[in-house]
Amino acid sequence: MSGNAPGSDQAFALGGNLIDSGKVELCLPWKTFEERWIMPTPTEREYPNWRQRGFAAGNTLRLSSAAMYQHLQLAQWHCLGTWSRLRQPVQKLMLRNAMMLIAADGVSSTTVLACPAFHKSGWSGTGHTIRIAGYLGIPVWLVELGRYWRPEEGTN
Repeated sequence: MSGNAPGSDQAFALGGNLIDSGKVELCLPWKTFEERWIMPTPTEREYPNWRQRGFAAGNTLRLSSAAMYQHLQLAQWHCLGTWSRLRQPVQKLMLRNAMMLIAADGVSSTTVLACPAFHKSGWSGTGHTIRIAGYLGIPVWLVELGRYWRPEEGTN
């Protein structure tokens, strides 16, 4: 699962698409989020170079509007601010972070690959996902550091 945000999210989704696009699920805060990278069913005639351009094709899309109560609880509990003070688009982005860890059928991810913004407070949105993963006991691989994250390290 990927959140389809610019950078590592889209890179991970593209890597999965090169293997089997039918197994890639994009959790999106809203339908038009980074839509220029999503093509439900591209044809070679219409888009002859869709793979080279990095488009995701044939992926399952799940919007934050389809979130379960469990996703909402996790997103609220692990945000660093007061949930009610966040603007709705930010809440949807954070809700999507929880959705990436627990599928629609309730099955949790087995591993998280992460490239957090270490220079940002709380490691930005990726840090939020990492905090939820830590709570759920899901191992987090910090790609840039080449090692697993330990919950006692925090995200600051």
